[in-house]
Amino acid sequence: MNKTELKIYELLKQRATSKDQDGTFCIYPIKELANNGEVSEITVKRTLNELEINFYILRKRQGRGREQKIYLLKNDTSTNCEDTKNDTSTNCEDTKNDTSTNCEDTKNDTSTNCEDTKNDTSTNCEELKNVHSTNCEKLKNDTSAERVKEISTILKNGILKPKNPNIKHFGMVHQNSATNALTKIKPKEGVNVTVDMFTGIAELKKGGLTVVMKQFREINIRTSAFMLYDFLVMRLTENGAKSPVISVSLDDYMNIRGLQNTKEAREQVKEDLETLYNISISFEEKRRGGSKSFHDLRVLSDKGIKNGIINISFGMGFYSMLVNCPVMPYCKEIFKLDTNKYRHAYALYGKIQEHKNMNIGKKNENIISVKTLLDAASGIPTYDEVMKKNRAINENIIEPFQANMNALAPMITWEYCNIDGTSLYNTNSEIDYQTFINLNVRVTWLEYPDQTKRLETKAQRIAEYNKKSPKKRKKKDEQ
Repeated sequence: MNKTELKIYELLKQRATSKDQDGTFCIYPIKELANNGEVSEITVKRTLNELEINFYILRKRQGRGREQKIYLLKNDTSTNCEDTKNDTSTNCEDTKNDTSTNCEDTKNDTSTNCEDTKNDTSTNCEELKNVHSTNCEKLKNDTSAERVKEISTILKNGILKPKNPNIKHFGMVHQNSATNALTKIKPKEGVNVTVDMFTGIAELKKGGLTVVMKQFREINIRTSAFMLYDFLVMRLTENGAKSPVISVSLDDYMNIRGLQNTKEAREQVKEDLETLYNISISFEEKRRGGSKSFHDLRVLSDKGIKNGIINISFGMGFYSMLVNCPVMPYCKEIFKLDTNKYRHAYALYGKIQEHKNMNIGKKNENIISVKTLLDAASGIPTYDEVMKKNRAINENIIEPFQANMNALAPMITWEYCNIDGTSLYNTNSEIDYQTFINLNVRVTWLEYPDQTKRLETKAQRIAEYNKKSPKKRKKKDEQ
């Protein structure tokens, strides 16, 4: 545990074992926990995730809008499952009326046994030989039973951390330069969009990407639409990309987004699906020995939401293109970003992630220029646009850039630097525009999936390519 995790864990333990608590469970609001721990509510939520990933706590969710039950898992193999009033962190109370925890030891009871024996100094939560776990109760009709069983079989002789704990915070997405550019567009009629006055179809060009949007004046193109797109592509990738059809519950989407109001979330998803349904893209992809063109690829061919289930089908042309694209790690925490408060942070994160993925293993994988980031965050006005209006460069460009970069704190930290990565400016210091626009940013990831295997595979592929004769190389490049 780090200091923050230890502090939060101890606060939970103190509350659970305090004498003024009556009953097995006690209430500890997130806001109060944050105040007592002298940290933000976001930090508390992130810390609870880390504690659960590393098997220090077990959370049982009671449903939307209701309190979570948190069980403390002790890293002490000598812990007995003693039934006491003062120890509510180890909940092995044997009662007939308490359906939340059933630790009764009977032959016919398929629930978890928490029998306290002389020969077994551990707390048994299943009758498994050589497995010493602590307070891992198996509940009848409990959806967390599989999670408990998983913990019971993994924990042995104390708490063991998984090999890649951070992988749970990352998903994988199929992507290429065109789909990455699509999720960063900020269409503005009369600025970067041409609208046909008869059909209402809008066209936006950015680099080699052309985006066509039907019913442009009727649809509301928001960042949440592209967050939904990335979420759907993540599900497609995780399912093996076997079919263009994806079905996912609204609750799952609300959970990963951190949304609370079901009615508002449903309406937002309906509008965002309508946006994606009306978008098609065309682009040219550069390849060895030439390029390949893609025309009028419709993102979604079917969409809908019924009985709390989001159902979509990617357009066949778009799907065929997407599944042949490489995959990239994508942090799930970004989906909880407040896009109303930080309108440019999602685009900034996307560009930082793409840059790292493209340059993995290189010296500049975590160094990116301010110019590149501003180009990605197209919602931040340009220097010329500001000078034509109020000329407040700091207020309209530099401050929004820094505030939105700071909003990525759950995933990264950052600072201005030189091209070689040496620190240059404090991220909160005042600087003039000419200095600012020529700076670079050094990013430090708080966690990131291990890329060793990928780098080894890449090195092997390059070595095999270099062994081939010039004729065979040329033939391969032309393919």
